[in-house]
Amino acid sequence: MISIHQFVVNPFQVNMYVLADEQNNAVIIDPACYETSEKKELEQFIAKQGLTVRAQWLTHAHVDHVLGSAWVKKQYQVPLYAHAKSVFFMDAAQEYAAMFGFSLTEVAAIDKTVEDREVLYLGNHAIEVITAFGHADGSICFYSAEEKFIITGDVLFND
Repeated sequence: MISIHQFVVNPFQVNMYVLADEQNNAVIIDPACYETSEKKELEQFIAKQGLTVRAQWLTHAHVDHVLGSAWVKKQYQVPLYAHAKSVFFMDAAQEYAAMFGFSLTEVAAIDKTVEDREVLYLGNHAIEVITAFGHADGSICFYSAEEKFIITGDVLFND
């Protein structure tokens, strides 16, 4: 069974998720932690749970969702997965960050691009990539039929 842990981070109040399986493998979805306190909270959670972070996945690459991606990559030595159309946003992330008053000195490179209907794995659990048109080029959702959940990023908002 996959456990889902939600963190609300940065001034944009982004939902960042840690998914973990029974063997304590984990992925971080939308590594948006920006403040030192947010990074420390994530780090302490991962350590307390005894998790091994295997990757970070982006629902999309708007700057508010990637503020912590370079830190996560260095901290946990993990690849960054995103849709190929996210490259544009990653290339412009520092400019967008400055427009919103953030200091973003480093942006993680996308290590693996994913496509619609591709299946990713968290341990033995299959998680399907679903293209989600409308919010941003490269928006995707992560869907587990087995576990009955979908992580939508900013494609679907409460209220």
